[in-house]
Amino acid sequence: MAISIESITSIFGGKRVNGGLSLDLPVSEVVSLDELAVIGTEEHITLVTCTDFELEGLLSHNYATKMGLLKNAVIVSSDDSPSLQKYLAKYSISGLLGLQLPPSLLRLALTAMVDRNAAAEDRMVTSGTKVLTQIARRSGVPGVLSELSRRLDGWAVLLDYHGQLIDSAGAGRLHIEDATAAALNRPVRIRHVGLQVHPVGADEDRTGHLVISSRIASSSRARDLSAQAAALCDLLLRTNDPSHTERLGRQVMIEALLIGGDRSQSWLRRWGVLESHLYGVYLSSRTRDVDVESIMTRWLDQLGAMHLFTVDQYAARGFVAPDFAERLAELADNFESYGGDTVSLGLSQLTPASRLSAALHQAKQAHDLAVDSGKRTAHFDAVPTIQHILGDVHSQSRSSIASILDPLREQSGINPDLEQVLRVFLTHHGKWRPAANDLSIHRHTLMSRIAKVEELTGLDLSQADDRASAWIALRCLDLA
Repeated sequence: MAISIESITSIFGGKRVNGGLSLDLPVSEVVSLDELAVIGTEEHITLVTCTDFELEGLLSHNYATKMGLLKNAVIVSSDDSPSLQKYLAKYSISGLLGLQLPPSLLRLALTAMVDRNAAAEDRMVTSGTKVLTQIARRSGVPGVLSELSRRLDGWAVLLDYHGQLIDSAGAGRLHIEDATAAALNRPVRIRHVGLQVHPVGADEDRTGHLVISSRIASSSRARDLSAQAAALCDLLLRTNDPSHTERLGRQVMIEALLIGGDRSQSWLRRWGVLESHLYGVYLSSRTRDVDVESIMTRWLDQLGAMHLFTVDQYAARGFVAPDFAERLAELADNFESYGGDTVSLGLSQLTPASRLSAALHQAKQAHDLAVDSGKRTAHFDAVPTIQHILGDVHSQSRSSIASILDPLREQSGINPDLEQVLRVFLTHHGKWRPAANDLSIHRHTLMSRIAKVEELTGLDLSQADDRASAWIALRCLDLA
């Protein structure tokens, strides 16, 4: 954690004097008044210490040439006299006065504190780099981004040179869109905390961009870790993967089966699969540290089943013969990695080989149900009817349906979470008292907020059709 004014006052005491500089920034350096020549960065605080002699010269205006620099720094002194306070107020200079240290030890003590913090930051970056390197060997780009986002307490997005998504961790759709905008020097829609763009590869041979948003206190540590991650991603993207040809072959095979019709049955027979009906399967992990491709390969080998699957966007999708479906579900139910990570598996209905695209669609819906309900596995038969319907609706159409709620989302920074208020209200079938109790607000407050929802959306929630429209719009948001 970076050194702050608050951490200094907690140890040495002192009183903050707010001038022209924010005292919430991290402290980066400590200099004496005589040494003050330049301010390192506007994102950090430079502390300027004063001996008794320097303080006397400051108050008598012997340091007038440094007045511009002092407005971007913080004067630190053991003195807390009215004359010094008046001087700082007159020229809008920030200060930290009355520290419980002799003037002769002031700079030494603060410098030691900043240096210890810098050494700790270096150790954290070093250890983080070692972990990232180990994960890169084991889990590739997905593992690197997952570990990086965890250490940054934020998100990470890896883009190719043209801004197309390669991989992401901890990032939603809006994060990815803003990451692309930042990488291509376009304005972002949301002000993200600690947003940084790191080149992947050299200027002459750039392979992409790593965009991160960090909530850790030290922007320098975030920058160092992300730079190391960008170098690892560049190395991984350039490394020849001997299994690439096998993956490509499986992908082509799955795409051929999805064409459907009699040709799919013919292809299956050529690959040694004699069953006329198969189950669709969709497997993912809740963490990028788990390699679903290796897990699926091991399970199918264990069952003696054909490798009818491919991997994209860090999920395995494919087909399995009827004899192996339930046993595959058992393996998923019992799976847990050494780190406690689990997987989610969706199984379709038994589907003719001529309509396997429908089987994959059903498997994905069952998988999403497993994720939402916190289960390891789910069968398509357990998917709610409305999810059947919305799952068949094109994503653009779902976005159009959900757009009726856009005014609520645009107001989220001004009003309470109106979207959540609407969701709870509809969950309780429009009953005021149960919904108000669930939201821990008064019934009249709920009525006021529902009136605001109606004003913003144009819906009349006393009408069954409008309530149904609002609920379907919320479900479309859930599937986005």
